[in-house]
Amino acid sequence: MFDLGETLLNFNLEGKWRETLKNEVIPRMFTALLSQSKEFNQKRVDPNLFSETVYKYIAVDGKEKKKVSMISRIKKYFEFFGIPQYATYIQSQIAAFASTMQERVKIYPEVRETLEWLSEQEYTLGMWSDTPWQCPGSLIEQYMRKYNIRKYFDVALFSGDREDKKPNPEVFQMVLDVAGKKKDQMVYIGNSKKDILTSKRFGIPIIWIDRIEAVHNLSEDTPQPDYIINSLIDLKDLLPID
Repeated sequence: MFDLGETLLNFNLEGKWRETLKNEVIPRMFTALLSQSKEFNQKRVDPNLFSETVYKYIAVDGKEKKKVSMISRIKKYFEFFGIPQYATYIQSQIAAFASTMQERVKIYPEVRETLEWLSEQEYTLGMWSDTPWQCPGSLIEQYMRKYNIRKYFDVALFSGDREDKKPNPEVFQMVLDVAGKKKDQMVYIGNSKKDILTSKRFGIPIIWIDRIEAVHNLSEDTPQPDYIINSLIDLKDLLPID
């Protein structure tokens, strides 16, 4: 089972998510709403007020609030501004949000070759990926299809659709349930400290891909990964795990 962001696809926003949301994404959402909603247009909302309000609802803080889907968050600021919660308006906001990522996301060079090899070896491939600000999984799957890798996955679940996130270990059980596999058949491949923590809590091995040699940055309260690789192609030498 794989993570997606910075494991298979590089979103080129590491450490810049909030900055990009404020400076690039929300202005596009404002423009999209102006062009589509006559109700919003008539209100003549100050762009700065819109930015502050949308940021508050999208980039929420708090453990439980962070699990709430982006669609629910959009509905909250629609309610604040008195905008009808039409599906077309909501989808337009999601599309505007997605446009910034579309310009940045790239695939790591060894990903297709590795997934093709795993498929040839008849591994069942699954995915659990937390999505940026709990955006819908359909949006993330667009990027997977763009780079022709969605076809390799038997199961792909996303936090924005399930309103849950890592490091809750139960998210991995969701993937197992859909895949019809047992826990002792699973290994997780990810890139973050949260991936390590979730795998350890669930009781499965974690293969940690460390492209930037970040292992020395692991804090004392983060368990050590079971295996460390520097490229996904190294899975050919590592698998199967006994």
